[in-house]
Amino acid sequence: MIRTKLKLILMALITVILFSNLVFAVPGIPNAFYGTVTLNGNPAPDGTVVTAKINGVEVARTTTKNGKYGYSPVFYVDDPNNDLCIGGCPVIHFYVNGIDTGKTAIFCNGCVTEVNLSVNTGGGAGVPGAGGTGGGAGGSTEETTQTNQTGTQQQQCQERWVCSEWSECINGVQTRTCRDENNCGTNNNEPFTSQPCSPEERKEE
Repeated sequence: MIRTKLKLILMALITVILFSNLVFAVPGIPNAFYGTVTLNGNPAPDGTVVTAKINGVEVARTTTKNGKYGYSPVFYVDDPNNDLCIGGCPVIHFYVNGIDTGKTAIFCNGCVTEVNLSVNTGGGAGVPGAGGTGGGAGGSTEETTQTNQTGTQQQQCQERWVCSEWSECINGVQTRTCRDENNCGTNNNEPFTSQPCSPEERKEE
């Protein structure tokens, strides 16, 4: 009788230990972020760099398209400690071209979070990736040149994009295919082909 009780107690202890190890081995789920980006009150030019930092260390980086980030590609921030935020989730700081936007977010496992970013460099829209030193006459001239070139291309061939319906939510992302019916060979106005799923859609996965 005593031996039987000891065996049961021993088995219970082993089960608790194994379960604890299993729980701590489960990796954290990334937090997806998306939103708009403005420089000096205007939509950020394509290629503007968006970074996320935790405790001053860069943990994720992406670039803008059509004044937005986090759509294509999806902007994921991984669980920094891979511990499901045991003991508290870290604070994420967002930067645009190396400039602190003042925007922060608390890491959330498996969440899709909208964070709109804005910085003022005191000049023009700036050159993408300039690390916060962009703006002024140089940035404005380049932006004007790009606009003129785009206008010339549009006069030559008008893009006409047609897209399929968004796919089901797979691993937190929806996708679709788009094609230019006029076959201009340019992608100045190409729509996004991927986007983070909404929280409701993620629950249905």
